[in-house]
Amino acid sequence: MEFRLPDLGEGLEEAEVVEWLVAEGAVVERDQPLVAVSTDKAVVELPSPMAGRVSRRFGSAGERLRVGDVVAVIEELAAVGAAAPAQRPALRPRAAPSVRRLAVELGVDLQAVVATGPQGRILADDVRRMANGGAAPPPVSAPARTRPAAAGVGQAPPGRHPLTGIRRRTAEVVASAWSSIPHIANMDEVDATALLDARTRLQRAAAEHAELIGVMPLLVMAVAHTLRRFPLVNAHLDAAAGEVEVHAGVHIGLAVASADGLVVPVVRDAERRGLLDLAAEVARLVTAARSRGLRRAELEGATCTVTNYGSLGAGRFSIPIIRPPEVAIIGFGSIAPRPLVVDGQVVARPTLPYAVTVDHRVLDGDVVCAFSAVLAATLADPLSLLLG
Repeated sequence: MEFRLPDLGEGLEEAEVVEWLVAEGAVVERDQPLVAVSTDKAVVELPSPMAGRVSRRFGSAGERLRVGDVVAVIEELAAVGAAAPAQRPALRPRAAPSVRRLAVELGVDLQAVVATGPQGRILADDVRRMANGGAAPPPVSAPARTRPAAAGVGQAPPGRHPLTGIRRRTAEVVASAWSSIPHIANMDEVDATALLDARTRLQRAAAEHAELIGVMPLLVMAVAHTLRRFPLVNAHLDAAAGEVEVHAGVHIGLAVASADGLVVPVVRDAERRGLLDLAAEVARLVTAARSRGLRRAELEGATCTVTNYGSLGAGRFSIPIIRPPEVAIIGFGSIAPRPLVVDGQVVARPTLPYAVTVDHRVLDGDVVCAFSAVLAATLADPLSLLLG
């Protein structure tokens, strides 16, 4: 049968081939991923609609296919002979191209790596763990805390490289947003002593879920509750119509750095979730974003975005770029000991830098300052979030 590029939603008419996951002649199972393709928001893997042999593949890496184009020809096993199952090749380990490159750099055989990602996908941390002696993986997948920059970040051989897939779409969106949206930002920092203390106390109180309760869920919860106080910040701008749509629900976009580029999954109804529910959802979405496990619906509908660039190991202040049609984005820097004046004395305290960037066409400086003040007060008393 001819397997054609399906409709990937949102009116998309084409997708770009990122990587073939099976070779021509390979015998595949039903629902086994055949090829990774890139849309404007994510890299998705297309599963085989049937068991059989892949007799032909169409489209090489970087080539764009339109919806309805033939992606592969798959023959039923009966049509290629009863001996076909005996010729079945070993399944290729499931890993993103950047993870495969990392494995080559570190001299790691992917066949020997224990995968911890969704659907048996090998993550970069799995490869590093094997390179360091194969220590057991953590019991629960959760967003990493502040860490040094990962190996392989910012690397490329000399020469010209085309912008493809998510990288190309990101380039288009940020260039358009930066040139068309009048950004204004308020930057400040808050004493993070209470935030870190709350995390520790909550981890002890819910020991079986301790790995899920990091700083990030508390940040998302604080932003969600602050947005509930300022509905106009939780809005979309339709510039063509000259209208602002204020949303009833708070749906937080999480900016996640993945091997394929920046991906922004959405925590829906964040303001209604309890801490454990929110923490589990954040962990699930971050893991899925880094392993191509997101569904397209999980990338749509954000009303405001949070970016935690401090979790990458460095960074204090920045001006995050707004993702239209949203009208605001909140960025957090790294928590670290810094000088702070307490009771007239300069002392070292852990502080959390943050930046609130808004669209000046919709919001003025008074709103930014008021929003920032409430957010800072919430972060300084995080246990108040548990009281609703």
